[in-house]
Amino acid sequence: MYEFSDEYFSKEYKSYLEVRDKGLKKEGNKILENLMLYFNKLDESVKIAIVDELFTFRFDRFPRLSEFQHQLHIQIFPILEKMCSENKMPHLRWHYEISENVEMLNKAYRHEDCDEKTVELMAYHYFDCFEQGLYDIQNGIFAKEQYHNRLLDEINEFIQRHSMENTHWQEAHEYYRELFSNWHKYNSENTSQYEPNMGRMVRFTSRVCV
Repeated sequence: MYEFSDEYFSKEYKSYLEVRDKGLKKEGNKILENLMLYFNKLDESVKIAIVDELFTFRFDRFPRLSEFQHQLHIQIFPILEKMCSENKMPHLRWHYEISENVEMLNKAYRHEDCDEKTVELMAYHYFDCFEQGLYDIQNGIFAKEQYHNRLLDEINEFIQRHSMENTHWQEAHEYYRELFSNWHKYNSENTSQYEPNMGRMVRFTSRVCV
């Protein structure tokens, strides 16, 4: 499955995976430790090539792969960060996928080489914001109506820009627009100095949040 441009790294990394898959953690860690010593002696260009291959395998070719082992992570992540500081793609997207740093996702999305997977990740991020908004309502935390309207307009523009009309993204957008609109209307019509926000939230969510 793994084929690296450096033959020795490829052979030893496969050996590490085989030993680890047999449950021999101590032996596997020793192989990886020696491999990292070898990795540190390589030319910078070779290191970058290996890091690119590792992240390509994990996030683009075999997305269900497990996380990088700690010894490997601490060696390759600084190289990834360096490439991100140079505004490289898909390194910005890879950084987000491993760190969930939204700033990196925004940079990847604005990049001239923004790819299809970055657009998909941005869509999921937008709708995570909706989910957070629903969670906030259910827990008595209230964002201003202007915030929800701005977010809804921004996502609507995103959907149109990427021709996502008539998709589940559009359906979700319409659902949350109606939900937040109903909440703000209900909240304003039922505001009372004798009832705390939480009481109005409970009565609202009992009607619409299932």
